[in-house]
Amino acid sequence: MQGGLRESPLKMNEGLGACEVWNETAIQARADKLALNTNKVWPIPQLEFEEFEAC
Repeated sequence: MQGGLRESPLKMNEGLGACEVWNETAIQARADKLALNTNKVWPIPQLEFEEFEAC
């Protein structure tokens, strides 16, 4: 891709272009960031016990 990750139009790729090392620590940090953002977009539903039990 021309411009690579530094110019990615995808919001989820924000900051990846500045990453100089891609190792286990960097991957875990990205996973944590994505998990936080995911919970903002798709929050965990709050179910009553009866509703949960029916699932």
